[in-house]
Amino acid sequence: MLSTVVDQLEQRSDRTFSYAEMKFFKMWWQRQSEARKKSVRKLIKAGQLNIVNGGLSAPDEATTSHDDLIDNFMSGHRFIKEEL
Repeated sequence: MLSTVVDQLEQRSDRTFSYAEMKFFKMWWQRQSEARKKSVRKLIKAGQLNIVNGGLSAPDEATTSHDDLIDNFMSGHRFIKEEL
């Protein structure tokens, strides 16, 4: 799905897409070429691809305590900082 989204965003600069589940994004990202990663970074910088929330998963799905919530966000934000 993400590959199709990126293809469409590259073709049409008037389109935007928001993505929240960093765990699935990370799994997809690890299989991409350096050229594709560069393209995704460009789309993010242009505001076409928006990363919302930034946690590895939605807070209501995987976090049951404050500590879990903080760990979830820290893990997702660390990936964003290092890769994007």
